[in-house]
Amino acid sequence: MGLSTAIRITIESLFAIFASSALHLSRCSSSLMILMTAGVALLSGCTSDPVTNSSVSVSSDGQAATKDAEEPPKSTKPTASSGSSDPISVPEPSPHEPVTATMVLQPATLTPGSDAILIVSVRIARAHFVHAPNIKPGEPWIPLEMKMSLPDGIEFAGDWQFPPGEKGSGDSPVYRDSVLLRRALRVRAIPPSSVASLSGELRYQACNDELCWPPRTIKLSAPFSIRVQAR
Repeated sequence: MGLSTAIRITIESLFAIFASSALHLSRCSSSLMILMTAGVALLSGCTSDPVTNSSVSVSSDGQAATKDAEEPPKSTKPTASSGSSDPISVPEPSPHEPVTATMVLQPATLTPGSDAILIVSVRIARAHFVHAPNIKPGEPWIPLEMKMSLPDGIEFAGDWQFPPGEKGSGDSPVYRDSVLLRRALRVRAIPPSSVASLSGELRYQACNDELCWPPRTIKLSAPFSIRVQAR
């Protein structure tokens, strides 16, 4: 092998080593750029509006890109819809308090000669149920019941409206999760000025698939106001 041939081979070998090192450095630089971009995006997400987040994705050409993530669902206070524009807020039930309820009058501002709807929104803890009013005769269960008296000038315009329950043990209907009770009212005259709310009691017997507890009572009230029409 001549001297010139050896020199040429040595130069080609050095060039190959240099090219491989350059490619390695280029890949490292690209990875470093991606990591730096992701770090900036994460830092920006920590200091930006907490409602929106940013996520980092890597495209096919090795470039990092950011995109807005979907806003996570916001937790809201449990409410029950009464069919009107105003939801009814009902406390969260628990195993120690398996049934909770709220009573409202809609509308809450009454005038002589007007009608209103009294609504009782009931929530029932998971894995629990209460019996509907139309249980089969002879069964020992205590059904859901609402008792109340009205002040002078206000009277009922019908009976309590209970929705149909689902099939329970022994084919008796039961309520799970939630239930709305309704009863129509009519304002005949202005009630005494000392009366500012309607009061009542909800009686229920909570059960699960293994046993039923003794009946309990929840005291409820629904505030209202009277507007006298100008003559």
